[in-house]
Amino acid sequence: KEEVVATFTVRVVWQVMAQMPEFDGKDLASIISAMSWLPSQEVRMLATAVAEYAGMSEKDIHTQALLNIALAGTRLQVAWDSMWPLLLRISGVFTCPRSGPFNEIDCKQWHEISNHYSFDASLAANNEFCR
Repeated sequence: KEEVVATFTVRVVWQVMAQMPEFDGKDLASIISAMSWLPSQEVRMLATAVAEYAGMSEKDIHTQALLNIALAGTRLQVAWDSMWPLLLRISGVFTCPRSGPFNEIDCKQWHEISNHYSFDASLAANNEFCR
């Protein structure tokens, strides 16, 4: 059973990596959230790639999808330098006067993520994602 799951995981990781721009943010968030419960080197590599992609993408990605991607990255111990653009993007949404209101779950998730990475939200002031 474990071998089947490992083989499936590797195949999914490589397919998502190869076709990442074809997925929307919600799909990427769903995939990496589900896979974050199967921690492996391949899943961590995918989480890193998805976090970097979501952080740098010019696509409109819903706040909840961004949070789910970041939460999966947190769970999988994705490195700070790979998470930085995503954290900045999320923080920009939370600090933008035109954003919100956010529900309690969004706020709890952001608190958990920003605490895990010791992220200073003041760094996001006037960031480009506040439009």
